Amino acid sequence: MDTYKPGEKAPRTGTIQCVKHAEVVKHIKAGETFPPCDNWGDHTGPGNVWKYTT
Repeated sequence: MDTYKPGEKAPRTGTIQCVKHAEVVKHIKAGETFPPCDNWGDHTGPGNVWKYTT
């Protein structure tokens, strides 16, 4: 599973999900920057990365 840190550029368009907070789902377009992966302000730690779901 490829994961992406907030601030990295998205390689493709699709739906992304926070690995640590599975309820946090967003849509992203290729070339955009991954947003902070947070849940009520918890946006630090090793699990706060994104993965593509589609």
